[in-house]
Amino acid sequence: MNLMVIMFGAAAILAFDTIGSLASRRFGFAYSGLIFGSFAIYLAVGFGTTSGGSLMPAVFAGAIVGLVESTLGWAISWRLGPGRPAVQHVALSNILRTVAFVTVLGAAFGAFGGWLRLMSLRGAG
Repeated sequence: MNLMVIMFGAAAILAFDTIGSLASRRFGFAYSGLIFGSFAIYLAVGFGTTSGGSLMPAVFAGAIVGLVESTLGWAISWRLGPGRPAVQHVALSNILRTVAFVTVLGAAFGAFGGWLRLMSLRGAG
């Protein structure tokens, strides 16, 4: 597994969350609309970590980036404003469910990116 790709993906998702939060607040658009950018980053990480015949590195890498986004990334967007829920108190169980969901989503898009890489390698070989 390519650790550099994972580290780049984690840094990219945090930068994306930060810039997206600031832009959402500045220009008044829905922060949730940026989800497709997150999907693209998960997919790219999965693509970049796949080199053999297994999708497991892509799944793992996507999950790590999803976990980073749903913890540190959410903390950034929460602090900056657009990632903050409308209610004052959010139950820990809701936060944990969100972290789990985004981590699984990252794994799924990572797997899709890995699958695309495998298909491109088969076509080239």
